[in-house]
Amino acid sequence: KQWYQRRVAITAGAGTLCNTVNDISGVIEQRFPLQLNINKVNFEDQVVTATFIKSIEDGPDEFTQKLVVMHLGFVNLAVEEIAERGVPAELFSSLSRPAEFEAICIDKAPYLFKKIACFAERHIVQLK
Repeated sequence: KQWYQRRVAITAGAGTLCNTVNDISGVIEQRFPLQLNINKVNFEDQVVTATFIKSIEDGPDEFTQKLVVMHLGFVNLAVEEIAERGVPAELFSSLSRPAEFEAICIDKAPYLFKKIACFAERHIVQLK
């Protein structure tokens, strides 16, 4: 049972990030300093990803730039519903505990309560 739960958690994170593979091009280097599994996900669940670009800075040379990108994976929500209702900006900050995400959902966006599968902070160096 532990293996199964761990595999589902890995699947939620992988699904969240795989949804973004074509969103950002020219990636030279990337790292994930923070990734949290917020709520459980089942194999049959659909994961939809929302991305927020937190910052863009000049890179180490004139041909590159550095981005800090935040990703949220939502379980069984339609993209149209997320776009129509919105996502509170506070969810894209570097929160460190699942309970912090859920508290924001209860207060600002109840339709997202228990619907966040994963959060990932991604640092990217890309070609301009």
